[in-house]
Amino acid sequence: MDLDFFLEFIFPNRCAGCGALIGQGPALCAKCASALQTFDSLFCGRCMARLPEGKKICHSGSPFILGAAINYHLGAAGNLIRELKFKRNKKIAKFLADLLASYLKKLPLAFADYEILAVPLSATRQRERGFNQAELIAEELSPLVSVPILQGGLTRTKHSTPQSEIRGRKDRLRNVAGAFSADTELVSGKNIILLDDVITSGATMFEAARALKSAGAERIIGLAAAKA
Repeated sequence: MDLDFFLEFIFPNRCAGCGALIGQGPALCAKCASALQTFDSLFCGRCMARLPEGKKICHSGSPFILGAAINYHLGAAGNLIRELKFKRNKKIAKFLADLLASYLKKLPLAFADYEILAVPLSATRQRERGFNQAELIAEELSPLVSVPILQGGLTRTKHSTPQSEIRGRKDRLRNVAGAFSADTELVSGKNIILLDDVITSGATMFEAARALKSAGAERIIGLAAAKA
């Protein structure tokens, strides 16, 4: 008997949005999936305001421009992120990658000279979770948009308190200050899509992008599956 069929029989899949029984494949039922609407613009990396087409910058102090596929607070978006990150439902990575690919194709940008770099976890968090959700999404997204993955360009050197347990952008920035180190030989002169599952205050993305810029990276798009 096929293992996937057996597991599906014993542990039937449920929609991550409404809990309805679904078969193999999508993480959401058709109704919940159709309720998710992808954005069609980029955002300021500092204040997260929408950037109208043709506008390159909002706050000049941001080391990245933000891209996000969906609103974390609408529909099943938040459930998808939690299912992937905390319940280890890895098939959701493919679903989120599909949303990101759809979103990126709406943007008036060419990504031929970019590389995808997943925001790394600390070694401790990686061992605890067993995987990096951003890496899973990156692996699924790369072939969909024909953008290669950059391996080893960024390291998380500091194990800090989970950002979800800290309130306020200033406190979150302090929590991740100096948490990343970029490899100059790998990132210097490159355009990078810095990928994470969700962006809330933007503190983690800011610190990671700052490390990349310090190592000589050129343009950075901070890309998240969902924006809170």
